[in-house]
Amino acid sequence: MLYREFEHGGTNSIEDEYMLDLYRINDYYWFEDKNGKFKAIIENVLPTGHLVLKTLENEVRRRYSFKEVAFIDE
Repeated sequence: MLYREFEHGGTNSIEDEYMLDLYRINDYYWFEDKNGKFKAIIENVLPTGHLVLKTLENEVRRRYSFKEVAFIDE
């Protein structure tokens, strides 16, 4: 069904399904970037592939490219 929609130019359902299936999508978890550890929630994945996180502490939105941020288990 998603493929049929894609054939006709629709991508919204595919994007919605992708967001629902992301690992650790619906809660705040620990991440680490070059500046240290922080707790954040995945807010979006942009068409460019950038990951958008919203921090718990001050609700700042941060955008990351591939390998600029990592999940950490705490």
